[in-house]
Amino acid sequence: MVMSDLVHSDLVHEAALNHYSQRLATCSSDRTIKIYDLITSGGTGNRAADLIVALRNFKGHNRDSASDEEDKEQWLLNDIIRAHDGPVLRVVWAHPSHGNVIATCSMDRTIKIWEEQEHEPPRSGRRWIGRALLTDARATVHSIAFAPVWMGLKIAAAAADGIVRIYEALDSMNVSHWSLMEEFEFSTSRKEADGPACLDWCSNRFLPPMIAVGAGQERKAKIFRFSSFNKWEYGEDLTGHHDVVQDIAWAPPTSRPFDLIATGCRDGKVRIYQLIPPPLGGVISSTVPTAQNLTAEAAAALTNSPLPVPPDGPHAVRCVATIRADDSPVWRVKWSHASNMLVATSENGTARLFALNDTGTWMCDSVIRVQNNT
Repeated sequence: MVMSDLVHSDLVHEAALNHYSQRLATCSSDRTIKIYDLITSGGTGNRAADLIVALRNFKGHNRDSASDEEDKEQWLLNDIIRAHDGPVLRVVWAHPSHGNVIATCSMDRTIKIWEEQEHEPPRSGRRWIGRALLTDARATVHSIAFAPVWMGLKIAAAAADGIVRIYEALDSMNVSHWSLMEEFEFSTSRKEADGPACLDWCSNRFLPPMIAVGAGQERKAKIFRFSSFNKWEYGEDLTGHHDVVQDIAWAPPTSRPFDLIATGCRDGKVRIYQLIPPPLGGVISSTVPTAQNLTAEAAAALTNSPLPVPPDGPHAVRCVATIRADDSPVWRVKWSHASNMLVATSENGTARLFALNDTGTWMCDSVIRVQNNT
């Protein structure tokens, strides 16, 4: 597999695959976005594994072990977007039911919505057009995430002013008009120097809307829940970090009786948390029988240690894994569709794929080191 023109003139902050793992968007401190199309018979459909493959094919990687089939596949440059007036920190894809739409955020304190113009030729500079500019933030916008598709076309943004803002396109077929629907404070600090914020949505449609937010120098992540009073309320804390939480990822829902949330931290560690809703948020003990259809991890959660419900929230929280990913800060964490694999990328250009083994333990499955020979 070959990647063409995968060159930014400055630090790359994000590499994001679309829903089908067939398109890749990158953003950089050089203020641009690059979009690539995979010319192939198809990806694996596994976001974490496909991101590993994409990283493996960055310029300078040793491709001697690549298969003949991989050599027939190419990532071709679709277009370059001159996006912002400052470094572009995040790029995210909307669900394909909303069309070919991406969103970006920047140190210029703005969020932009982009839509592909399929009638324009690739690499023309006109293929992607800016449809909306959101300017409510009063500091750097560090993180953005589209809401689950069943909630409509919404996007949440966490900024260095300590506010999460949620926007909605009232007409999902028109991405030019967005309204600021809700906002809530996730940090009492309003200092740019307090480090990045990050967020992700819970995509389980059988639970109330929830957002996990990494809170800068507070060295923890927080769960916010949309309550029956139609407002966002502060719920649980994800603690145990020894530095800034750089990224957070809420696993896609499965048949497990709990949710999984992963954090990547500047202390070089990845942490995985279980978020257990009622009624399993009471006491879990060995007296509870293990159903045959539970996964190995779900069975491992049924231990002899009582797990009380937090007094100030309806969910129980347990850190089930603390994994040293690298000696350098962890920048990004991403789940597979089945929530049984997790990829973590580090500041030194290393990507690690973690998988859940038969004993319910998270183990490093593979390591990719990106080399730069320029």
